[in-house]
Amino acid sequence: MGHLFNPPLSGIQTYTPALQGASDNPTVTYTTQQGRFYTLGKLVYVQAQIISSTMSKTTLTDQIRMTLPLTAANVAGNLSHLVARLENGTVILNGTVAETTPNVAYVTFRNLPLAAASAILTYAITSLGVLTNTITVNISGWYEAL
Repeated sequence: MGHLFNPPLSGIQTYTPALQGASDNPTVTYTTQQGRFYTLGKLVYVQAQIISSTMSKTTLTDQIRMTLPLTAANVAGNLSHLVARLENGTVILNGTVAETTPNVAYVTFRNLPLAAASAILTYAITSLGVLTNTITVNISGWYEAL
């Protein structure tokens, strides 16, 4: 009797995550820049961390993005469950989630306030304080790849 569900499972692989923006990318010196992932069929499980020591950014109202190891699937309401922690001088006061976008290999971050709609995090968001040299980003979870 054969298996009805037997997708290929990759071993743990590494990748080097990086910070990005929608308009322009920051110039960053990283003290920590590590990522690991494995795949189960089209599902990608990822864990990544970035810590910077120096950073400059032209457009502070730009989205904070972090690269992923593989491009997300082209699916409306993409299948994903990524949790995140993002600090930039001041710890986030409310929950933060990382969201994939179809056909790209990065996540954007949203703050989940208690009583309002979610807001995309930017390099100058009030709850993060002013852009500093140190930004810490952690993500873990899974998403669907192409």
